Amino acid sequence: MAAIIQRNDQNRGVWKAPAGTEAVITAEGLSLNPDNTEVNQLTSNGVNALRDLPGFGRVIWGARTLADSPEDRFLSSMRTQRWIMRCLERDLSDAALKVNGVALWSDLETRAGLFLNELFRQGAFAGETQANSYFVKCDSETTTASDIQAKRVNVIFGCAYLRSAEFVISGLSLQTFDSVREFPEVRMLLNAPRNGVMSLSYQTVPGFLHIPQVSASLQPGGWINGSSPASDGAWVTYEVPTISDRLLIRLKTERLPRLN
Repeated sequence: MAAIIQRNDQNRGVWKAPAGTEAVITAEGLSLNPDNTEVNQLTSNGVNALRDLPGFGRVIWGARTLADSPEDRFLSSMRTQRWIMRCLERDLSDAALKVNGVALWSDLETRAGLFLNELFRQGAFAGETQANSYFVKCDSETTTASDIQAKRVNVIFGCAYLRSAEFVISGLSLQTFDSVREFPEVRMLLNAPRNGVMSLSYQTVPGFLHIPQVSASLQPGGWINGSSPASDGAWVTYEVPTISDRLLIRLKTERLPRLN
């Protein structure tokens, strides 16, 4: 099932239900092949049936959840909401390098709007026009004086996942530049050596640069820097061959300078 969902994401988009005649599964046969009446009964209870359809084979016939709310009842709309939030958090994370003000608000609103407009053009929303499909707002109403003092900017957006002009409204709160912000505690996982490779997984923090370092000793000059990915909040993994019996690995964090 997970493979079908991944294939659907890549070929059709997260907003498309991973079900129907395109959701073909690999199976020799089904012990039960429900008819239309049985499928309707299962669907009304949030159960997704597997069917054997002539000309198509075994397919997933439904993509519902057990949630009560309409926004979360359909797997595609629920996952699209969460996917959009993650994408915007990542794409707008450079707010941590910018001063909280009108210029930043306009930039974030424009970029979030362009992202949602591209999804609209691909058919991700229910509306036939932009106005009925999505909206974005980032200004002095979403970000108050207390938000500015707290080095925080708020982006409000709404998307019509199920019906035109019926928006599911979400809020995104981003860190802005703070020259005295304390260094964060970075979440890390050190994995045991496997096939001659040791790996360090860690979650980047917007506004900071994370530099993995390795060494065979504790000598000050013995540390070698690894690659430093963008600090957009994503989890990354740094891998290094275990070329010696003793390998030390650590993560160095530096504050990134302000962009404007």
